[in-house]
Amino acid sequence: MGTRKLTRRNFLRFAATAGVGAAAIACQSKTVVVKETVKETVIVEGTPQVIEKEVTKVVKETVVVEKSVPQTEPVKLTFFHAWGRDIAGPVIEPMVRDFEESHPGLFVALTYGSTTDIGQMVMTSVAAGLPPSIAWGQFQPMVQAKLAVALNDYMDATGYESEQIYPYLKDLFSIDGKVYGIPIENSSCALWYHRPPLQEAGLEEPTSDWDWDDYTEYAKKLTIFQGETPVQYGTNFQWSWGIVRTVLFQAGGHWLNEDLTAVAFNSEAGVRAIQFLVDLVRKEKVAPPPAGGFEQGFVSQKYIMQYDGPWRWGNWIGELNLDADVVLHPKNPETGRKDCYVFGGALVMVKTSPEEQDATWTFLDWFLNRDNNARWAIETGYLPIRKDVAETQVYKNYLAGDGKQMAAFLEGFEYGHARRGAYSLVKYNETWNIFVDECYDLAMLGKRTVEEGLEIAEQTIMADKTIFERLQAY
Repeated sequence: MGTRKLTRRNFLRFAATAGVGAAAIACQSKTVVVKETVKETVIVEGTPQVIEKEVTKVVKETVVVEKSVPQTEPVKLTFFHAWGRDIAGPVIEPMVRDFEESHPGLFVALTYGSTTDIGQMVMTSVAAGLPPSIAWGQFQPMVQAKLAVALNDYMDATGYESEQIYPYLKDLFSIDGKVYGIPIENSSCALWYHRPPLQEAGLEEPTSDWDWDDYTEYAKKLTIFQGETPVQYGTNFQWSWGIVRTVLFQAGGHWLNEDLTAVAFNSEAGVRAIQFLVDLVRKEKVAPPPAGGFEQGFVSQKYIMQYDGPWRWGNWIGELNLDADVVLHPKNPETGRKDCYVFGGALVMVKTSPEEQDATWTFLDWFLNRDNNARWAIETGYLPIRKDVAETQVYKNYLAGDGKQMAAFLEGFEYGHARRGAYSLVKYNETWNIFVDECYDLAMLGKRTVEEGLEIAEQTIMADKTIFERLQAY
């Protein structure tokens, strides 16, 4: 796999020749011999007479020469992604075809893999000597294997407007200042709710100023029992990764300490946050326990409120046209904080050949410009990765119309917190797995108190110092 120093000149040279080659026109000077007939006056027997004669001259003249430029081979890019039918699968295909039409000689082959399979698919292709040009969601594995291309030179050479990317997204996918992943997905989490059941229960639609107590009362009034068994839950937060961090932030806590050397969740804030969630499941019985809910429960109105993200819009609103809306997650009544969990996904340029990498950046630069990111956000339901998208009239029109549910997610950015060390720590996910095994699941089942669970989870994590090893830039 070759590498080279990318300069603006090199990149623009590639961009200019990426399409099929053509003949070039040039002007050149050359020396030629010409013959011409001239008239001359002579004296014959005292009488002037005009005669014609042929003379030869050596002259220089400028001629147009047509030069043949060698044909440039078409460049094929392979793009491994995990956008299924109910997320962004129907959107990426036509966008790629539009790119190919406007960039003759560049082709993009899309390969879909589920979120659980795509990592293995990428590594298998790499091992076979056929790495993809672009890999979705493989930031950490690619950086760890030194297969991700740092994008700083490409951004500088083409003047990519990286200052328009939301700062927390850019930070998530950078190691020691080197950008190894370019954000494509931007999300905050909030509460979806069905509008008709609220009306039937005599509840006003919630506002972004509601709190945990309001949320609990709504969930109680929206839960329906048959005997002691709920057949309709007022709320659901089975996507626990996000809800735990949301309530932890709102209680004034953090998951890890600032320098990423220890956990920080075993605190008063941690107890308050996790106990609030446990009480909704065990005491109030208004939310299902982990893995104890209904499949597709929100769609069937088995859950009236659901903690989830904007990616649901394409299916729930775009396809099913549910009468549903979104509100910011309720604030903590004690701290008044409205903190919101924010996160994102990235595309990684994989090391291939210099020509393929240049072509890959051509695609990424096009795909992530302001207008195309606005199109992506509007058609998929993902939030924009660029701040300037939300300022465009087309996106404002979208928020005022079909995409009105997105407003609450955008509001979440104002209070957003990303996960410290989520991608820079090699074993970051282990902190979550241990927390779930030692605290969350057992507390939800009533087999361990929240205090006991947090203490044991902390001890288990801190006993393995490799958990805090960091990725290194290269």
